[in-house]
Amino acid sequence: MTGGMVTLMSLYNTALHTWFNFTLFDWLSGMLLRWPIAFVTSLTIGDVIAKRALMPLVRKTAFPSGWIASHIIPFCKVNAMVPFMTFFASLLSVGISQDLLPLWAFTYVTTLPAALAVNVTLVGPLARKMYCLAFGEKF
Repeated sequence: MTGGMVTLMSLYNTALHTWFNFTLFDWLSGMLLRWPIAFVTSLTIGDVIAKRALMPLVRKTAFPSGWIASHIIPFCKVNAMVPFMTFFASLLSVGISQDLLPLWAFTYVTTLPAALAVNVTLVGPLARKMYCLAFGEKF
């Protein structure tokens, strides 16, 4: 799931930062340099914040299965991940400069809805389906 989100959101952010005027080479070169770092960062943030801090709270407030949990859990995970990942992406784009905070704010506001949509409609269901096929049980 992390790999799918990092890949799709990297494509989205590359398109966003270049105003959709990029070539496949631009995206691939950015992916080769940034994807492994973003993937490791995402796994670390996801493990520390989403799994250890948020998930126990979400599981207490939402039913452990069903439609509500399948939408509340991704919502909470995305809301925990997007601020950190967009800051990280902005930092990689402009470094520590006066443009960092405005770029981060723009990236955060435009990435959050896209990340929620991608997680709920594409990556989440695909990951659950792959898990069910691999292990023969519900995720």
